[in-house]
Amino acid sequence: MVAEYLVFGKYSFCQAAVESESDPKDLAGQRSYEEIKKEFDTLDFGVRTEAEIITELHKEYMQTKDDKRKVQILVDLEYYVHQIDNGQNFLKMGGLRDVIIPGLNSSFEEIRLNCAYVFGSCVQNNIKAQIMAYETNIIEILVRLIATDTVEVKNKCLYGLSVLSLQFPIAQKKLVESEALSEFALIVSQRDPILSKL
Repeated sequence: MVAEYLVFGKYSFCQAAVESESDPKDLAGQRSYEEIKKEFDTLDFGVRTEAEIITELHKEYMQTKDDKRKVQILVDLEYYVHQIDNGQNFLKMGGLRDVIIPGLNSSFEEIRLNCAYVFGSCVQNNIKAQIMAYETNIIEILVRLIATDTVEVKNKCLYGLSVLSLQFPIAQKKLVESEALSEFALIVSQRDPILSKL
């Protein structure tokens, strides 16, 4: 008996069997299509959409009290919000209000740093996300952190401000009206260590 097999990863699927004079030992160790189909039916792959994953991460961030876990959640969120739809969904579900703004005001430096990075990734080349962010006080918060925080946090805040104002004249105007320009001038005049990071 000779069989034709379709190989999928480590599984072999029996497509058809035909009578022949071949040695039956050729089929030893091979499972039938029905056996493999039953095995696949018992597996739970747990396929989730990116929107569901972002929603779960958002909820988990809100519920956890552990700062190190929050940092890991922010790293995961940053991976997803690069995509325009994911960034918009994150902000629509309250990501700025619930995660980013409180995180930027956190006393834990790693949370501030990663919140600024998530924010920048979320609004980069994403006009709808930029508009949602503009409607909050995020510019003032980022400018304050640039004036007072560590070099690493300043760097991520500058990233967030730059991508927010890129090709967005209204945000550029608000940036000029804020204390941002005087802070930028101070950074340059004092040869702030952040200049070496840019």
